[in-house]
Amino acid sequence: MKKFISILFILFFVVGYSQNYADKKAYLVDSIDLSLLTPPELDYLNTELDKFKKSDNDTLKLYTLSLIVERIYEAQIWTKYNRLMLEMAEIGLQKEVNDSLKKVYLKYKAFATNNIGFYYDNTGRPDLAIKNFLAAEKIYEQIDNKTELANIFNNMAHTYMNLGNYEKSIELYQKSYDLRIELKDEDAIANSLNNIGVVYGSTGKFEKSLEYYEQSLSIRKKLKNDFGIASNMMNIGIIYLKMNKPNTALDYLTKGQKIHEKINNKQGVAACLKNIGIAYSYQGKYDKTIENIQQALDIYSEINDKEGVSNCHRFIGMAQLKTNQTKEGEQSLLKSYEIGKEIGYPFLIETAARELYLFYKEKNQSNKALQFHELYIQMKDSVESTATKQLLLQNDYKKDIEEQLEKDSNQKEIKVLETENELLKEKVSSQSTLVYSLYTVIGLLLIILGITYFKTKKG
Repeated sequence: MKKFISILFILFFVVGYSQNYADKKAYLVDSIDLSLLTPPELDYLNTELDKFKKSDNDTLKLYTLSLIVERIYEAQIWTKYNRLMLEMAEIGLQKEVNDSLKKVYLKYKAFATNNIGFYYDNTGRPDLAIKNFLAAEKIYEQIDNKTELANIFNNMAHTYMNLGNYEKSIELYQKSYDLRIELKDEDAIANSLNNIGVVYGSTGKFEKSLEYYEQSLSIRKKLKNDFGIASNMMNIGIIYLKMNKPNTALDYLTKGQKIHEKINNKQGVAACLKNIGIAYSYQGKYDKTIENIQQALDIYSEINDKEGVSNCHRFIGMAQLKTNQTKEGEQSLLKSYEIGKEIGYPFLIETAARELYLFYKEKNQSNKALQFHELYIQMKDSVESTATKQLLLQNDYKKDIEEQLEKDSNQKEIKVLETENELLKEKVSSQSTLVYSLYTVIGLLLIILGITYFKTKKG
C-alpha cells in the first residue's frame, strides 16, 4: 500500500508550494490539491479518470478507481478515491444483480475497507485499523479470496505488533505466509521473507535477519518492485546499525531514500531520513542527526503519522541533549512521551519514559526521575511479557517455515528461501550513552518500521 514506513513523497526539500485545487467535475472528488502530485502521477490520474468517465460498466469503473488508489501515494488524494470506490460498491450491493456482479461489488468493498484500516494503522488509530481489517476479512472469506486474505492477515499482524501483542502478531504472520506459499505468489513470498527477517532481527539474530532480507531483495529486484526494494534497503540498513556498522548502514539507507523519492513515497522517504539521522549519531555527528530527523519529522507531521512523529521527537531530543540544548531536548522527549501515551503504543511510552528518567536523574530531579522510572519499568514489563510468549512461539514458527521450504524446494521462487549459514555470535561493543540508548531503542524500531505493508493497495 502507500504509507508504510515513515512519511512519503513530495520531495522533502520542497517546503513551500502553492496549492492547486482541482475541479470536482473533472476529478470526481472534492479538494484535490494537484500540487501534491508528481507530473507522472498527475498524467496517470488524468488517464485513468478519462477511462472512468468513458465507461458505463461498474466493474471497469471500480477497477479504475482501485488502480488510482493503489498507485497514488499521497494520502490526501488516494483516501478520497478510496472513499468514492467504497460508496460505489455499497450502492451496487443495494441493486438487484446476479451473483457474479455481487461478488465484484463485495470485492471492491473489502478492498476499500482494508485500505481504510491501513490508513488508521499509520495514523495511530489501531482500534479502528483492526475494526476495518476484520470487516474486510469477513468479506474476503465470504467470496473466498485467498490472496487478499493473506494481505489482511499481514496488515493485522503489523497492527498487533505495534500494540505489543507479539503472540497474536506471529499467529497472523504465519497465516499470511501459509496462504502465500499455497498461492505461489513471488511478490507476496518476498514480503513474507522480509517479515521473517524482522522477526529474527527483533530477537538479535542479525546475520539470520540479513539472510532473509537479502533473499527478499533478490526476488524484488527480479520483479522490479521499487517499493519493495527500497523497503529492503532500509531494513538492511537498520540491521547494520544494530551491528554497529554506520557507514554500511548509511549506504543502504541512502539508496532506499532515493528510490522512495523516485516513486514519491513520503513515508518511505521519512523513514530513511530518520534512520540516516540515527546513523550519524553513531558517528557523533549530532548536528546531522538533528537535521535529517527534523526533515523526517516534518514529513511525518504532514501525513499525520503520529507514531513517526513520536519517534522523531525522541531521537531529536536525545541528540539535542548531547549538544547541550537541555531545554529543547527535554521538551522533545516530553512530546514523544505524550504522543505515545495518546495513541497507546507501549514501546513508544517505554522508550520515551526511559530517556526522561535518565535526563531527570542526571539533573537531580528525584520526583520526576522516579515517576518516569516507574513508568518505564511498567511498560518494559508489559512488552517483555508478550515478548517471552513470542520467543516460545518462534521456535515452532521457524520449524514450520523450514519444513514448508523443504517441501517446495523444487520451485524456483522458493529456492531463495533456503538458508545456509548458522547464526554468528553477536558482538557487543561499548558506546557512548546516546549510542547505547539508540542501540536499545532500534530493536523496537525494527519491529515497527521493518514490517513491509503488503496491503492490497500497493500490491
